[in-house]
Amino acid sequence: MRGDPRRGKALFVTLFLLTTPLALTTAAALGGPTTLSPDAARTPVEAEGPLEAAHQAADHVDAVAAANGAPAPGSTAVDAVGPTLDLAEALRTADDPGIDTALERARLASDHQIGRLGTDAEPVTAGDHERPSRALTALADDHDRRLALDEVQALRALDRLPTPTADALADTVDAYRAFETATLDAAEQGAFEAIADPSPAGLAGDDHEQVATVLATRTAFLDAVADLHAAADAPPAEAQAPGASAAAAPDVDLCPVAAVDLGGATSYEADCSLIVDLAGDDTYANNAGGARGGAAAVVDLGGQDAYGDPVDLDDNGANGGAVQGAGVLVDAAGDDTYEARSWGVNGGAFRGAGLLVDGGGADRYRAATDETVTRLADKDVGSYGVNGGGHRGGLGLLVDQDGHDAYEAGTGLDCQAVCATVGSYGVNGGGNYGGQGLLLDAGGDDRYLAGVGAACPLDCDDLGISGVNGGGFFGNGGLVDGGGEDVYRAGVNVVCETSECREIGESGVNGGAQTHGAGVLVDHGDADDTYEAGVHVNCDPRCTAGRDGANGAGTAGTGLLVDEGGDDAYRAGVDVHMPCEGTSCDVNVGGDGANGGADSVGRAALVDLGGDDAYLGGVDVTCEAELCEVGQEAVNGGADLGAGLLVDAQGTDRYEDDQGGTGTDRTVAPKGELGAQIDTDDAP
Repeated sequence: MRGDPRRGKALFVTLFLLTTPLALTTAAALGGPTTLSPDAARTPVEAEGPLEAAHQAADHVDAVAAANGAPAPGSTAVDAVGPTLDLAEALRTADDPGIDTALERARLASDHQIGRLGTDAEPVTAGDHERPSRALTALADDHDRRLALDEVQALRALDRLPTPTADALADTVDAYRAFETATLDAAEQGAFEAIADPSPAGLAGDDHEQVATVLATRTAFLDAVADLHAAADAPPAEAQAPGASAAAAPDVDLCPVAAVDLGGATSYEADCSLIVDLAGDDTYANNAGGARGGAAAVVDLGGQDAYGDPVDLDDNGANGGAVQGAGVLVDAAGDDTYEARSWGVNGGAFRGAGLLVDGGGADRYRAATDETVTRLADKDVGSYGVNGGGHRGGLGLLVDQDGHDAYEAGTGLDCQAVCATVGSYGVNGGGNYGGQGLLLDAGGDDRYLAGVGAACPLDCDDLGISGVNGGGFFGNGGLVDGGGEDVYRAGVNVVCETSECREIGESGVNGGAQTHGAGVLVDHGDADDTYEAGVHVNCDPRCTAGRDGANGAGTAGTGLLVDEGGDDAYRAGVDVHMPCEGTSCDVNVGGDGANGGADSVGRAALVDLGGDDAYLGGVDVTCEAELCEVGQEAVNGGADLGAGLLVDAQGTDRYEDDQGGTGTDRTVAPKGELGAQIDTDDAP
């Protein structure tokens, strides 16, 4: 992947994992407590690369938990995070830029999601037309759309395209018809509602074959799109200055069924089932491949495009997102902007399947950003399956191939009314309540922000929580970044004046997990990265922040965060201030599962393979209450009724929390009975 200067070379790191499974089993058999101590047996392990190290860390926390009789939070750590790590490994070998590589990654990720469904599937087919006019006529017939004479003539003009382009266009339309058919069949049978079951067994079940068929048929559609891109006669239009030319209508406009444009700046206003645009700087003020109860797709092969109207943001299925259906948006290149609000947008999904594939450029994925919220009806913003996130059984997927990108959900809000759910519940590759989320970014200096920069004079609840930035809450989340100086923030820079802020940057964020969830965040390369959850928060009178599965931690779930190198900062529950007084303020900041910590039968690992790093949990907190819990119970590799692990392989590092004090390069620090903090710099 891009951003990794050691690509192609074996990377060996030695992890000194505390206690062998045999030693733990023996201690358990003797009936005594199994406490990790500096004198416990160490097993040196050579790991070839960061992902193998991550697998070994997962094995370790499973062995520790099993030897102590700790029940698994729905599944073992290996079972919970292993498939996503395997996907991350497969993506390392696909490092060529462009839309073709992005589409291949989307295929691999779709196979991953089918595997999570626990079933196999084959794509369906629908016709094999030799000409684009006949394929589009068949699609119109599917929708009971009668064509006017001028529309028939416009369709026939497409048949005069160069033969490779015309053939590929016809195949793309036929592949979409099959995708739409599979989606409508699944929706009619209630299959999307069936996968919303958030039971500990996960998403696997015999009744999910129809949804798997939708994903397999979607992959066949992506194959047709790749062929169209290769065959398209018109090259991508050169970038145009804003306002350089007025956007025109598409060459073929059969919306709400289909539209086709061969080049130039085009404006799409009405919702449409299928749009194919071969070139030009285009604007989409419509559903833009977002599905609302059915199927939809956009294929845009060139130009710098704008999706969504920033003045009138779409809810419920937009920009390749889906609500109780399946949506696809493929953008081949250009610096693009994706604007929406909530509920299955920007490749996210709510009880459906969403997909957004971007082949490159400096892109912005924005869901409810820089807004002023004045009505109680608008209190839920940037939430519920956003930016490749999945909520309530939704299968979200976002693939970005290259560029310095920004993924924002519920950021920069001026909450003049109540803001109750901001940048939460399946965001930026997160999975919530039976949902699956995946966000794959090949490289660049990227920002992943959820529930950041909110000003709340009234109540603000749930800012950047529950399946955010590859985190999982009762669902599976995954975020893989190929390199660059990246920032991962959830529930940061929040001000609550004369109100309560409850739950900020917690419950499965930044590769963390809570309550039968599984979260994975993998950051490749040796750039300097920042991971923050519940940081810079001012609450009046109280709040909870940066806990319960934050930064690769697990609270009754399995969390994993892997960073390959760089001078990184991990902050959970830092710089939090509240004047709460008396015994009524039971608050918790930077604890109960933070920075690789595990709580309530959770399993967690944070693995950092290089650089001068800082691990801060529950630091610089002002709380005047008698029951303030700050930086306690499962922080920085600690564990309370779970198995936690923090491994730092190289560099001069700093650790601050309330469970072991402040230290630099501590070789071994016991963190509760089943937790460990290991810095291998000074290991024997």
